[in-house]
Amino acid sequence: MRVIADGLEWSYGWDKATAIRLRFLLDFSYSTGLRNSEFVSATLRQISDGDDGRRWLQVVGKGSKRGRVALPPLATGALDRYLVARGLPTTPSHWRPDTPIVGRVAVDEHGAISTARLWAICRRFFRLARDRAGRDESRRGYKAARGITALDEIHPRIACASPYAVRRRWHGHHSPQV
Repeated sequence: MRVIADGLEWSYGWDKATAIRLRFLLDFSYSTGLRNSEFVSATLRQISDGDDGRRWLQVVGKGSKRGRVALPPLATGALDRYLVARGLPTTPSHWRPDTPIVGRVAVDEHGAISTARLWAICRRFFRLARDRAGRDESRRGYKAARGITALDEIHPRIACASPYAVRRRWHGHHSPQV
């Protein structure tokens, strides 16, 4: 999936800012396991450094429960790259606390996107990835002759991918929220 995400502007005609945001969404959501609602409501104010040297994101999750999520290197690196792409500082002391972590790709770059828009962006990408895998299937003569398709090989990572599937996959690889 990452190969497809890295070539969105050149190979698939995506706007550069939209492609950058999508790559951020993939890396940050996979490495944190945030729910869509937690993701779109998060601001830079909610990020803090812990006593253990790690960065944490304070969230209000399902059922209005407060918690915190560790930001591993994949998440912090993705956030730094995304902030630079948005023309924002990466140093916490220079952050505007009310800046949404996920911004709009529009004139008002400081506004947050909606949960529905986040879902639509990810769904568009996952459909592209699924369709791309289907096209690659015809190039796999050996496996195709044996009834193994490209979609079978990558199921459920792409064939049934969605923002929710990324979250489920995260739970299979990471420790739960604290």
